[in-house]
Amino acid sequence: MCDSDSIVATGKMQTFKKFLASAGSTPIFAFFYSPSCGHCITLKRHFDTYRSKCQSSKQKVIIIYINKETASEIFQHYNITSWPQVMIFKNNKKIDHIIGADVEKLQYAFKKVGL
Repeated sequence: MCDSDSIVATGKMQTFKKFLASAGSTPIFAFFYSPSCGHCITLKRHFDTYRSKCQSSKQKVIIIYINKETASEIFQHYNITSWPQVMIFKNNKKIDHIIGADVEKLQYAFKKVGL
């Protein structure tokens, strides 16, 4: 089962913190990207594939896309100055961080949560 939440699109850090807290032990894959970034577009295709996989899976995972242009406050909070980046959260804490379009690390991270 794959969830997403459009509330993140507001780009407010306070809203994002509430979102993280409400997810509890469900892993959240937060994909930080810019729509004009070529590497981001490439990595987004892989995210879209995993989103399709997790919709038919029994494993609950949340996949969210955080756009640099609409969520600069969240980017600033996490000191993200280059993209793409993936942060994985669980129990309201960051448990992993992938910098760049590293498909192998992304595949490994999804495999660790059962996808």
